[in-house]
Amino acid sequence: MRNRTSRRRPYCLRCYAPLKGELRKGARTICPRCGFVNLKVDRAVFWTKERRLLELESLAKGVIVVFMVVIGLLMLWGAGNKMSFGLGQGWAVGFPILFGVLLWETASKITRWKPYLRVGLVWSILAAAPGIGLLLVAMLPELSPLARAVLAATSLPWFGVAFGIWRLEAACARWRARRILAQGPS
Repeated sequence: MRNRTSRRRPYCLRCYAPLKGELRKGARTICPRCGFVNLKVDRAVFWTKERRLLELESLAKGVIVVFMVVIGLLMLWGAGNKMSFGLGQGWAVGFPILFGVLLWETASKITRWKPYLRVGLVWSILAAAPGIGLLLVAMLPELSPLARAVLAATSLPWFGVAFGIWRLEAACARWRARRILAQGPS
């Protein structure tokens, strides 16, 4: 897969100023505006190395680690005291791990190129899942018309959240492109 930065002119990863000269393999270019050393290796991984965004990514990943440790401890407590062993046990352990990985990869997109992961699509599907479940339950013939209407109405906000998340990823991509093209922090 081609690097996304190969289609753009080189810019400083810290201040977004245009860089003069070609970035050769293993070469480094010093930004004339801020003096930051831009390595070609970093350009393949990061879209920015702005200090505030790097700190935000580190903070988000720290919160994710604490959150996943708490979830893991709760899962161990629940597995030992409340749950029986079986197929449900695997889902109870696997889903928090998947959730943690997804949160970690989402936080990584703050400063890094992640073309293989469409975070907005994955989070939209996860947000729509309860709405789909409520609609399926609303189709049960045993329910009264009022219960069906309430369940169907309750499912609609989940689809709104899913659409909002999908549009938020597109808005973030446009913001990143404008930030790079403007050649300066906004």
